[in-house]
Amino acid sequence: MTIPFPNMPAPMLASGYTDVAFARLADLAHLVAGLTFPPNRQPSAEAGMRRAMATLGVHDPLALLTAAELPGEARDVVLGELTIGESYFFRDASPLGVLADEILPARAGGHAGSRPLRIWSAGCASGEEPYTIAILLRELRWSQPARIVGTDVAIARLAAARRGRYTRWALRGVSEERVERWFKQGGSAFDIDTSIRDSVEFETLNLVDGAGAPSGGQFDLVLCRNVMIYFELETVAKIARRLLDALDEDGWLVLGASDPMLAELVPCEVRMTANGIMYRRPGRKGALPRVRALAPARNATSADAAATRVVPRPLDTPTRAPALAPAALVTPSASA
Repeated sequence: MTIPFPNMPAPMLASGYTDVAFARLADLAHLVAGLTFPPNRQPSAEAGMRRAMATLGVHDPLALLTAAELPGEARDVVLGELTIGESYFFRDASPLGVLADEILPARAGGHAGSRPLRIWSAGCASGEEPYTIAILLRELRWSQPARIVGTDVAIARLAAARRGRYTRWALRGVSEERVERWFKQGGSAFDIDTSIRDSVEFETLNLVDGAGAPSGGQFDLVLCRNVMIYFELETVAKIARRLLDALDEDGWLVLGASDPMLAELVPCEVRMTANGIMYRRPGRKGALPRVRALAPARNATSADAAATRVVPRPLDTPTRAPALAPAALVTPSASA
């Protein structure tokens, strides 16, 4: 049987698979979503495909391949199982720090009222990251309009994100005070506060197929963490250009610690900050204004602030925005 796609590559070496149909499924995932599976990852890829079989009630790898050939539920389930969808709330301090320390102070002293604050969580899985951002904005008493968008290739995960129901495992590391404030427990499930759920949009978006960014303008912050690890460097470069193009003039791009460095792949401005390495559009016209930072909400606990390394200063205390290391405009080498 031949998969009906043009320029379909020869099957991946099946040394890590128990059935050639799994190798063909890996080829299909590479073609439609850019996913790559070197030999050391083929066993885990097959495990994901077998989970997809169980979910779909399919008992034969060839039947799964046949079902996934065309867009639809089977393909969505396969792609979802081939990427890591597990996340949790307040997982990493870096994006929270750049939001509280750089973006919000800049907008508070600049064009805060001219347009909504825009944040895009690319590869958001089941919504923990964009909901974390929404909670943080509330805790920092951000009063201006904000648009938070989460996108993912896996439709089932986005459906779970829209429901906003989580297990205790997704809340590990979150203080009990935060859990009590922002979630309603029912048995073993925790439903996120309705106002937080309604403040986040979710869209299906494949980063590889050239769809670009969600509609609605440029973004102040783009998060795409631990997503690039699935792609070849050529694909990483293409995605990175789209993410950088989606940034506002003073926007920030945050990747995960495991993702490839962009400096040798695409033209970008690299910033070394207290919150880690961040990326910005090359050739920006302006710099961030130095303004007062925001105060935390009264019921945000000190434990929560420490957990996220977000320490906003009182509004009545004159201060300067955190100093940044000089920007480095990086152009890929000829060999890249």
